Amino acid sequence: MLIDTSESPEVAEEVGARKSADAPRVRLLTLGDLDGRTRAAKRANEVLETVISERGGRDRLNMVQVKSAEAYAVLTAMIEGIGAGWLDGQKVDANEYATLLNARRREQQVMGGPEPRDVTPGGNLRNTLLAERA
Repeated sequence: MLIDTSESPEVAEEVGARKSADAPRVRLLTLGDLDGRTRAAKRANEVLETVISERGGRDRLNMVQVKSAEAYAVLTAMIEGIGAGWLDGQKVDANEYATLLNARRREQQVMGGPEPRDVTPGGNLRNTLLAERA
């Protein structure tokens, strides 16, 4: 895709004249644009919903965290696809696999981990200790 970064209108006009009328337009797709029927799309959406749920829902995340969660979900589907291919005996690019793993790790850092859950019987440790004293 060519992007005209020229400052002068004359140069921009000249570049525009050289563009083909038949040139394909670039269409920006989002996860929401996909019909979700492929296994990869289903898996990415499943991971996305799990990640968001673990963090308390969309309303608890800022835009950067939501976009990071989307990238994390897509990267997870890609990583699982490559891993499954390798386990199936296909040749895979180990560098590509490692790069995807590193990218996913960075997205997880941006997104932040889920809030720790309180697994103390009775709700929380303070209330449990106070109840025992009473």
